[in-house]
Amino acid sequence: LLVGSAIAIFLVSIYYPPATENFLSITSDEDFIKLGFPGNGSRENPYMIENIEFGIYNEYTKLKNATLVSIQSTTKHFVIRNCTFARGALGLYVGDVEAGTARIENNIFISKLFCMIDSEENYEKCYRGDALHIQANGVTITNNTFSAEITDVPKGYFKAIIVQNSKDCIISENTIEYCIESINIYSSENITVCNNYFDATASGVYSIDSDSILVDNNIFLGNYYYTMYFKETVNVMITNNNISLSGTINTAAIGIVNCSLIQLSYNFVSNATIGIRVYRSQLVNIVSNELWKCNEYAIYLFEETSNTTVYYNVFMHNGEDYSDQTQCCDDGTDNYWYNSTLSEGNYWNDIGNYTVYEINGSAGSIDLYPLSSPIDLGLFLNQI
Repeated sequence: LLVGSAIAIFLVSIYYPPATENFLSITSDEDFIKLGFPGNGSRENPYMIENIEFGIYNEYTKLKNATLVSIQSTTKHFVIRNCTFARGALGLYVGDVEAGTARIENNIFISKLFCMIDSEENYEKCYRGDALHIQANGVTITNNTFSAEITDVPKGYFKAIIVQNSKDCIISENTIEYCIESINIYSSENITVCNNYFDATASGVYSIDSDSILVDNNIFLGNYYYTMYFKETVNVMITNNNISLSGTINTAAIGIVNCSLIQLSYNFVSNATIGIRVYRSQLVNIVSNELWKCNEYAIYLFEETSNTTVYYNVFMHNGEDYSDQTQCCDDGTDNYWYNSTLSEGNYWNDIGNYTVYEINGSAGSIDLYPLSSPIDLGLFLNQI
């Protein structure tokens, strides 16, 4: 804390790095040898960068511009393991390395939020820090922790993982909390996001202009905006995710905009404003999901959404604050709320004695074959 008469520069962190500056820049294979990292760069014996604390002083100008670790233009295999990245505008950058040679595991990325505060401890002029930025193919990111926190209050100036112009990357078993944006995927292909834990983040997984994205078996708790948001993305599989928002204010748990070929299956969503929001998208299959206690609608198909099929889902107590509406809404065209081949639709807890279920919205959609009892999807039915 650098104290002034009225304004102080305050670095928010739950961890304090060493008092000395510690940076690393690698721009060739020879740098691994020059810097003395063990290994020979083969797949079996990669160069090991491990057990190092990277950080800098509490100096405002350096914090605003610093990249702690940068690795570019290499062809050898390397592993970054058990390191700590604290403070700086960017924690770790990996770009233009040989496909399949980079592995990032068991590291800690600590808050790099820094703000100006006044004498009454009001925050202003906050600058975010980005933890990990990837522009390379075949990178594995696993079992890392990303956290940004001010006395248990998420302030939202910390991006955890950015994947840009990349292919064949795996993001698995990471813990991400108190971040404004958790995983951002830009103009990338064949990216897997699986078995991660998200807590109190503004958004979870964000994808734009990408292809072949798998989001599987993740846990999302208390997200404040979108848990997942896909825009101009094709070939997306969203499966086996637990989205439990506990009444937090959000736009939608899952947002899909200008997308096609989307599959949502075996997901559990509870306490969102809208569970699944689809806008200007085509060929979306929403099958075998459970949606509980969403404030407005469990599923909302907006205008210019077409050829979407919705069946084998369990809808429980959604939109109950609005007595004049059903649990879902459809303003699109040519969408089906049942499987026409199987003549089976969805389970609606509020269907009563009706033999069909009418869907709100201008499309005039109807579930012609509602199920008489909920399908046991093996999800979280008894946890509400």
